[in-house]
Amino acid sequence: MDFFLNPKPTFNCPVTLSVPEGKGTADVEFTFNYKDKEALDAWFKKYKNKPTVDALLEVINGWGVLDDAGAKAEISKDNLIILNKKYPRSLSEILTAYLNALQDSRAKN
Repeated sequence: MDFFLNPKPTFNCPVTLSVPEGKGTADVEFTFNYKDKEALDAWFKKYKNKPTVDALLEVINGWGVLDDAGAKAEISKDNLIILNKKYPRSLSEILTAYLNALQDSRAKN
């Protein structure tokens, strides 16, 4: 594996989302915007005590969430709100996966 001094601006990360009604989980591929330590600190400060939806909109660059027709759903505030309404743990699961991916990458480097 090549190691670069400056990470790519985006990275892919599977996110395990809980599926209601005892159906288990679904692994959904997300593409996130990379934030270095300073940018991550500023992001935390900016979104402290604000809805998670707004914070996630800043870091989600792509996702494997599908609409009712089976096409990729647009990443939008409305769709994140719908996702949270239908899958109540989803936003915290996405946020946790993002932070873990950044932390894991820092721990490995």
